[in-house]
Amino acid sequence: MPGEFYESGDPAFHRFDAPARALPYGSPLRVQGFTCTVDERSGVTCASSAGHGFTVSDSAYTLW
Repeated sequence: MPGEFYESGDPAFHRFDAPARALPYGSPLRVQGFTCTVDERSGVTCASSAGHGFTVSDSAYTLW
């Protein structure tokens, strides 16, 4: 299934006991079949193992 907007309620990975750490540029985060990376120019990209996902930045987004 191609990427689409979806609201799933409260964030699953929010820390309430301390400030959240930033994911360093180029470092992958793998969670529940998705891999996300942060690029200084393009923003945050997350892709599923099926090849679908999104890129989001402060100025644009792309779903695939």
